[in-house]
Amino acid sequence: ALVPALVGRNFFFPNKPDSFHQTCTDYARASMAFALGLYLLAGPTALWWLFWAEVGWQLPLHPASAMFVSNHPSLSRPSPDVTGQGESTDAGVGGCQPTASVYLGDWYDWLCCFSNFHTEHHDFPDVPAFRLRELKDRAAPYYSDRMLAGCRDGWWETMRRTFARRDFYACSGVG
Repeated sequence: ALVPALVGRNFFFPNKPDSFHQTCTDYARASMAFALGLYLLAGPTALWWLFWAEVGWQLPLHPASAMFVSNHPSLSRPSPDVTGQGESTDAGVGGCQPTASVYLGDWYDWLCCFSNFHTEHHDFPDVPAFRLRELKDRAAPYYSDRMLAGCRDGWWETMRRTFARRDFYACSGVG
């Protein structure tokens, strides 16, 4: 945030319009002002706590990291037998699955602030995070194991799969 705050451009996105860079600059400057204010009011320990609160949940030691690292994998989406006859009627369901949810129970939903319902978030981006579990429950056939890969693999398997091999981000190199 320091470079956009000082120079007014985010050099990671050179082809974005000026309005994008202005928004980044405004955010970076507001963030820097907040951090400076926090430092002046509460001292350097407050910034250290803020850093670990923001970064700590992304580290593999934290249970929520499984949600973080599995948001945009390139999983092989199942081709379900929708006929009940043992044959796949792949109506656009199979192929690469660019986002994944992690269902590990109520405690995990709260720990992740419901951001573990990532597929549901991409399907319905205007639904508030705390309502995504209800959405999944109401549309259960669309979010079942037959329709989605990896959602009930558990924390350990999700972490293992994520770091087992190099992968494309959200199916970007597939096809």
